[in-house]
Amino acid sequence: MTAVTSGLRSIKGRLRRLIDRAEPGPELLTVPISCCRHYNGYRYGSGAFNPYENYIVGLHRGVDRALLRARFEDFLLHFRPRHFGELLQVPLSTRVPLWVYPWHASVAAGSTGGWLENADSVVDIITHFSEQGIQRSKIEGEYFWLERAYETIASQGYQPRRFSYIDVFELRDRDTRVFIVKDGNHRLSSLAAFGHARVVVHRDAREVFDLSAHQGWAQVVQGLYTPADALALTRAYFRGVDGFSRSATPAAILDA
Repeated sequence: MTAVTSGLRSIKGRLRRLIDRAEPGPELLTVPISCCRHYNGYRYGSGAFNPYENYIVGLHRGVDRALLRARFEDFLLHFRPRHFGELLQVPLSTRVPLWVYPWHASVAAGSTGGWLENADSVVDIITHFSEQGIQRSKIEGEYFWLERAYETIASQGYQPRRFSYIDVFELRDRDTRVFIVKDGNHRLSSLAAFGHARVVVHRDAREVFDLSAHQGWAQVVQGLYTPADALALTRAYFRGVDGFSRSATPAAILDA
C-alpha cells in the first residue's frame, strides 16, 4: 500500500466517523397535505372543520366575505379551551396545560398553558388566550394574514426558497405519519384551496416523535402524563379534530 493510498483511506475513515457521529438535522420532505395538522388538531385538504382553511376555501369559492368573517368570529369568541384534553377532545386523567407535549423535556415554572394575563400579549388568537378577551386589532390582523396568503398563492404560487418553507414536526405510529404545522398554516390552507395534494415542508429529524417510544417521553417519566394519556393525546392528531367545545361564556372583543 502506497503512502498516498494509506492517506486517502485515513481521510475516508475520519470522514465516515464524522458522518456517523453527526446529529440529525433539517430535511425537506414532500408530504400529502391531508397528512398535515394544525396545532389544534384540525386536518388540511380534507374539507373538514379547520377555521383557517374553511375561511380561505370560502374566499376561493366566492362566499360572501362578511359571512366568512361572521363564522370565523363566532369560532373565536366561543373557542376557549382550558386544557390539552379539552382542546383535542380526548378524556385525560389529569388537566394537562395547553402546549405541554408528553415529549417535552421540561415545563417552564409557572406555565400558564396558553392563557395569558394581558390580551395584548396574545400573538396567535387560536392557540393563546386571555381572560380579558380578544383585541379587535388582532382579529383584523388575522384577516389580513389569511387574505394575503390566499392572494400570494394565487399570484405567485408556493415559493419556499424565496420566502420560507412550511415548517412541521412529525408524529409516527408504525407506518402512519402526520405532520404538525409549526409555521405556514395560512399558506397550507391556500394550497389546499387551489387543489394541491402535496407540499414540500421543512422538518428537523430531531423532531420526529414515534408512539413506540412513548413510555420514555420526558413528561411520562416525570409523571405529568400517564402512558395511556400520552398515547390518547398524540393519537388525536392522527384522527384529526372535528369542531370544538363551545364555551358557554364567549370572549369579549376589546377595542384595541
